[in-house]
Amino acid sequence: MQNHQKKQFLVINGKTLFMLIKIIGGFILFYCIYAVFFFFFQRKLIYPVYYIQHVTEPQFHKFEKSRISFDENEVDAWFFPVSKSDTSKAPLIIIAHGNASLIDHWVDFLDRPNQMDVNVLLIEYPGYNRSTGYPTQQSITAVFVKAYDIFSKDKRVDRDKIIFLGRSLGGGVVCSLAKERKPAALILSSTFTSVRSFASQYFLPGFLARDPYDNLGFLENNKIPLMLVHGSRDRTIPIEHSEKLKAARPDAFFVTYESDHNNTPPDWNDFWYKVQKFLKQHRLLYNEVSS
Repeated sequence: MQNHQKKQFLVINGKTLFMLIKIIGGFILFYCIYAVFFFFFQRKLIYPVYYIQHVTEPQFHKFEKSRISFDENEVDAWFFPVSKSDTSKAPLIIIAHGNASLIDHWVDFLDRPNQMDVNVLLIEYPGYNRSTGYPTQQSITAVFVKAYDIFSKDKRVDRDKIIFLGRSLGGGVVCSLAKERKPAALILSSTFTSVRSFASQYFLPGFLARDPYDNLGFLENNKIPLMLVHGSRDRTIPIEHSEKLKAARPDAFFVTYESDHNNTPPDWNDFWYKVQKFLKQHRLLYNEVSS
């Protein structure tokens, strides 16, 4: 009797174990499929080109249009020179926009830098709007490096006073650019520590990030003058990201606004005034304008 019960017990537990193994195996298989899917489609999330409405070029602003060629592709580069009658050199701000934005969206906010006698360069990402190609960290960085090499030689640009400004994803872009071409200063607005830091939100390991944009790692090892800007109510990239960047670089000039991701900065005049203050601190301005 006892032997029979023992055999029955072993059969039941064997079935239970087999079922448990099947469940665990199914879960592992599902997770692997999910991870592979995410690995190949993550760039659709990082670069939502399909989501951005194409726009026509602004007609009522003065700027010089260029096309940067790379790997049989071309991207827009718009140069906003300082309004001077002579050919003296001036600082240059190179701007990298957010992942769901375009260089066109920045045009209305550039009067202030020109008033400070600062040139501005807007560079589009491959595959965005009128630009061809496919956006990746590698391709975007290659375009920005080439644009830097071209415009840093412009007779109107002071090569020792080139500042990189990146907003959101653009923060990662300018940090990647700074690895290749050292700027006089960095301005990071509403940006992140790294793309890997978001992987846990999708229950995935960080090493699956194909375009890591490791801003924190870069700033920990480089002492370039740094300005950080963030909204305290940012729900897309929480302010904790900039706080961690600030912890890595206690010398950073940190500006906060009571705003969410898409409306930071809430006041562009105040933003540029803070930028002016930061650049003045590091002796990167020739001319100043009042707030």
